[in-house]
Amino acid sequence: MRGEEFLNRIGNIDEKYIEAAEKIPRKRRRNAALLAAACLGLVIAGTMLFVGIKDAFGPEKGSEGEGSDDMRQEELSPLSFGKPSFDGMGFEGFDYHDISEYANGNPWTEDCGITVLPVYENDIYDPTGAGAPHAGYLSAREMKEQLKKAASILGLRIKPGSFEEQHAGRTQQGILTGLKAETEDGVLTVSSVGDISYRPSVGIIELPDEVLGDASSKEWSEDTVRYILSLYEKLPEALGLRNPTVVVDGHYIFTGEYWQTRIFVYESSDDPVENILSYTYPKLGLVKYYDGSFGGFGFSLAEKENIVPGKKLGEYPIVSASDAKDRLLSGFYASSCPDSIKGEEYIAKTELVYRHSIHDQYVMPYYRFWVMLDYYANENAEKNGLKTYAAYYVPALPDEYIADLTAWNGLFN
Repeated sequence: MRGEEFLNRIGNIDEKYIEAAEKIPRKRRRNAALLAAACLGLVIAGTMLFVGIKDAFGPEKGSEGEGSDDMRQEELSPLSFGKPSFDGMGFEGFDYHDISEYANGNPWTEDCGITVLPVYENDIYDPTGAGAPHAGYLSAREMKEQLKKAASILGLRIKPGSFEEQHAGRTQQGILTGLKAETEDGVLTVSSVGDISYRPSVGIIELPDEVLGDASSKEWSEDTVRYILSLYEKLPEALGLRNPTVVVDGHYIFTGEYWQTRIFVYESSDDPVENILSYTYPKLGLVKYYDGSFGGFGFSLAEKENIVPGKKLGEYPIVSASDAKDRLLSGFYASSCPDSIKGEEYIAKTELVYRHSIHDQYVMPYYRFWVMLDYYANENAEKNGLKTYAAYYVPALPDEYIADLTAWNGLFN
């Protein structure tokens, strides 16, 4: 699919973007198109570790092999969560004047009718939390091939001898976590889990006047995505984007200013389950700094048959949002916030999400509750009338599929 056709699928394409793209000199056009995506990983103030998790799933028994949709519910083994612990500083939370300002583009709704969802092995799960290499990680050779492929798609030329390994820790003997390469127009980097990022050199991207309005607005970010993709023709096809949806998400920072933290694109679907999974694994997105300038983009070229890269373990029934709320109020939850919930009236919003960080052994559904705290996070928040909402996670699986229901007590340290 060519760039113009891709943009038309997004919808509401103004001819001025296409006309502006045609006026850019060939070299500039090629480079400007490079800023089409952003880091795929979500930055969270704190990280929950679910330690002591056993692989409680038994061998697959589906007649159609791995991940058979015909797998009977009685063949699904319960999952042992163990006791969660907390690692990191701060907690997962955001400041808003009101929770109605929280608009992260999650396609799930309580009335969407989903009663069963798939569960997967997480192929980047690392019980140590240190990014230790294992079967789901790329080797140095594979990472190099990924960078070469990305450079070809983006029209970049990697400088000879510029490949440089990145390691965890202070010495080169640390764990290999990524590989970077210098190009004529910026730096390409790939992580050991296959996430590719491109940081263009200063001056490579020059947006036309038509999209240089209020850089803090959602419309500006959406227009910028459309404009950049109108300049670029190979990336949508390489990522398999046919029905793209642009999401702009953000929150208020300590100064009282609104900051757009995520600008990404996922492949939308008429199937509500596929929609949730695609939203969980977006195709690409932009990085934007506080001043409205761009820091680069990221995407993944990992070849996979399904949306989720891990092995499918089965289709599991899920509890309702109402039942999950009862669990939450009874104390059956995990949260990086140390505060207990004061009462049901403090529950501000409910959404269904999949967790899939290196700390999660399984890619599985949770209900995430945003709970308003009964105090101001800091003096600036109080001065600006901002309330703090913290995230609390409740597993979406029914009791019979949770092996140690009483062990998951929400304690952390």
